[in-house]
Amino acid sequence: MRAVRSWLGLLGILAACGGQGPAVPLQPTPPPTTLAPATLADLSATVTSPEADRRLSCREDVHARLELTNRAANIVEVSGVRKASQILSGNCFPAPDFTYSIGPRRFAPHGTTVLFDRALYTDGCGCCEDPKAKDCGGSCKVQETFQVVTNVGAVSAGAFSHTVVFSSECNECKATVASLSRACQPARMKQAER
Repeated sequence: MRAVRSWLGLLGILAACGGQGPAVPLQPTPPPTTLAPATLADLSATVTSPEADRRLSCREDVHARLELTNRAANIVEVSGVRKASQILSGNCFPAPDFTYSIGPRRFAPHGTTVLFDRALYTDGCGCCEDPKAKDCGGSCKVQETFQVVTNVGAVSAGAFSHTVVFSSECNECKATVASLSRACQPARMKQAER
């Protein structure tokens, strides 16, 4: 009888201290929560530029700053920023489409991050085939449009415009295929055939 009282006393102490008696089954551990992958609906991007809506000499740089917002519960991978140029007015050729490689980089969930902040071209925003020719002059209004390339698709970041003023001070356009593949080429003034 004394042994039975000891066991009952021990069970009472365990129950009072938050312990479980031997008759209570253990609770199974729940499986880990799986986060849903990000979708395009979870992402947004914006572009800004200090040169937006300005008139720039062909030797001046034009910059872009892109921010990506990830509202998903999971990370997003970014591999690049795609740029397309369009001539809105003037006698120019647009810069060829170009993708700036920035990754792959991973961006945390529930946040906004600057992923791109740089000059778009290497030697100014415009060039002429022959800068000393009299037809290397005038101006062109250029629109720059951007997309962020992610592992779930392309995210539109918007566009901005600027005006390029051409003169004999412009750089000569680089015409080789090798230079076109290494750097984004600027807007080019249309000039008479030589």
